[in-house]
Amino acid sequence: MIPLPQVADRAEELNRFLEDIYRQMSSARESLPSQTSIKVQADEIRKQKLFIEGLFAATPNVLEVRDEELY
Repeated sequence: MIPLPQVADRAEELNRFLEDIYRQMSSARESLPSQTSIKVQADEIRKQKLFIEGLFAATPNVLEVRDEELY
């Protein structure tokens, strides 16, 4: 429990603390990849998955498997 005379001081301290957290979150958000970038990567992964599934369904030869591993 906070003594009544210290309530205003404590409120200001908590406000500064929250502002610091907000600034940290804002700078962290800027370093994350964009939604567009994530969508492009996800689409590429889906295409590769379908290609690999089709490759293995068709019983690939050793060279095809090696080429895919290299890719």
